[in-house]
Amino acid sequence: MLDKELTVEDVASRIKADYPNDCNLVFSDNNADEQVIRIRTIKPDKGGDDESKVEDDVMLKQFETHLLDTLTLRGVLGIERAFLNKETKLIETDDGALLAAKADDRCQEWYLDTS
Repeated sequence: MLDKELTVEDVASRIKADYPNDCNLVFSDNNADEQVIRIRTIKPDKGGDDESKVEDDVMLKQFETHLLDTLTLRGVLGIERAFLNKETKLIETDDGALLAAKADDRCQEWYLDTS
């Protein structure tokens, strides 16, 4: 998480934003040796029969799959990489002439290539 400049609090707040009424989160401090997020699901109490335990297992597996595979922590969904590029563009000067000079800052156009 350090190489991506993410904190435990950032991850926890993103999970809480996706599931505001479905879970409680407790997380460790950023300076802790092991950074841990504990997630407790909130559900209405239906009793303790075996069928609800099976449903709980399925629900937890789906929750885990969503957290690990589809939850976007930062950025835009579907964009994995972005490259910053610069090109020279054609501009019109005050006297009506066209100018395309690499040395002129007005002719530089920056854009993002995404994949």
